[in-house]
Amino acid sequence: MAATNHPSASLPVTGALRLACRLTGLLHILSGLLSLLVAVASVMTLTPLGVLGPVWFIVLGGWLWHPGREVFIWLRRTHLVVIPLAVMQVVYGLLALRAAEESADRGGGLLGPIGLYPLGLGIWFTLLAALTMGLVYLAYRRSRTSS
Repeated sequence: MAATNHPSASLPVTGALRLACRLTGLLHILSGLLSLLVAVASVMTLTPLGVLGPVWFIVLGGWLWHPGREVFIWLRRTHLVVIPLAVMQVVYGLLALRAAEESADRGGGLLGPIGLYPLGLGIWFTLLAALTMGLVYLAYRRSRTSS
């Protein structure tokens, strides 16, 4: 039974690259589960879009367990979208913390730490995207030298 349409078809990945793919896949699954938890906690699951991102990360993590050419294409496309969104999360978190500090100076600021959520998630996804783009580059280089 040949899985020619499956994203893991037609790219033998061995050795250190296979280990890197599996670790990155595990990070994607954990990130998807964490994002799903945050989405549920913040009631974003009322919209289907609130769970599509986390579910997609879990799917990518599964595909990375047995990587192929198309997996790396999907990873590149996904993280080219994720990087600007993650950077915007970091900026939003920093602005929220600054606003909370100013509010606390005026006697408010009860929800000040809420800015840590987007800041932490933004930093995490920026680092994950950078790691993944490095992995995509290594896979691309290996596929160019093996063909």
